[in-house]
Amino acid sequence: FCSALLTHGLTTGVADAQLQSGLVGYWSFDEGAGFVASDSSGNHRPATLVNGTRWVASGAIDGALAFDGVNDYLIFGFEPQKTISISAWVYAQGPTDDPLPKIIEVPGYVLFLAQPGAPGARTMSLGFHSRRSGQEGKWRTPAYSMAYNGWHHIAVVYNGSSTLNNPDLYID
Repeated sequence: FCSALLTHGLTTGVADAQLQSGLVGYWSFDEGAGFVASDSSGNHRPATLVNGTRWVASGAIDGALAFDGVNDYLIFGFEPQKTISISAWVYAQGPTDDPLPKIIEVPGYVLFLAQPGAPGARTMSLGFHSRRSGQEGKWRTPAYSMAYNGWHHIAVVYNGSSTLNNPDLYID
């Protein structure tokens, strides 16, 4: 299940005015029906539900979307950003056939769960893949940093123009 907030161009200690000017989109995923998730940011960037992504009435906050962990996803309509912050509520029910199921894929970036290789494992980690910078890369939180069958608030902050080229990944 997922709710997402995407921003760009933010710095630590952001003021409300800067958040509004850097907000790319905000999808609460509480529509409950249809094939489109509305963008509440005012930027008119709806997300399209693909391959059977389904609405559920009970999420971490109001409604949510359920993904099968195989091929369900959303298409977000905006241009790739060099600097991006992604925040979402995620509930993973258990391991899937895909060892790296996507949470959010937006132009240039993927936020994913990194499942441990052992069958029946009960924990996982959070991963981020950048395809935007000159130094393409994947990063993960330590193994076993998330548990199945519970809500987790996750976030990534990434500046692709930074010489360090490292994202900050947050869980709960």
